[in-house]
Amino acid sequence: MEKRQYYITPFELLIILIVRNIRLELDITGEELSKYLKKNPKYIGHIESSNSDSKYTEEVLYQIANYFTLVAEKLKSELPKSETKNFKTSYSNLDLQPSEIQGRDKILKVIPPIPPGSGSASTLNAVIENTKFFDKARTLEEIVNHCNKLQNQNWTSSDFTDALSRAVKGKNKRLEVVIVDGRNTYIKYKPKKESIDKKVD
Repeated sequence: MEKRQYYITPFELLIILIVRNIRLELDITGEELSKYLKKNPKYIGHIESSNSDSKYTEEVLYQIANYFTLVAEKLKSELPKSETKNFKTSYSNLDLQPSEIQGRDKILKVIPPIPPGSGSASTLNAVIENTKFFDKARTLEEIVNHCNKLQNQNWTSSDFTDALSRAVKGKNKRLEVVIVDGRNTYIKYKPKKESIDKKVD
């Protein structure tokens, strides 16, 4: 069966891509953002999918900008002072919209798995979310090489230190570190299922 195609305006599509890129840069999962918005856990996932005609409303963009500001301020407070100079911490709904005038004719809604031209953190988080790359344990060198190839960049391991550190801990843990042949490697985190068997007193 052929997949259904959806069409939205270039303006609506660019908003989705901009929000997604900032979300990934700030290490925010789609589920986390959906929860903040008090929506279904898959709300952001539907908007960011080519298989849905979902898009953002003005009201939701205000809420997202507010959450991005909260998260960015927290991240900045955790960074060494030497790295905070150009770190953006204030977002408005205008930051989530294209600055140039867009055409009105609807276009096919296509969301690339990896945002082209995005930074190292955004690229890494897109790889975690949208590919099977981390189904296998990966060394830091493999991760750097893979992301460089995707974006035609020359990043080094230090460009991924903070993003990897956040990916292996906290409420948004998505990777875990395992030792393979005496080396630290990163693999997709699989939460342990809680036992449904309850002891009877």
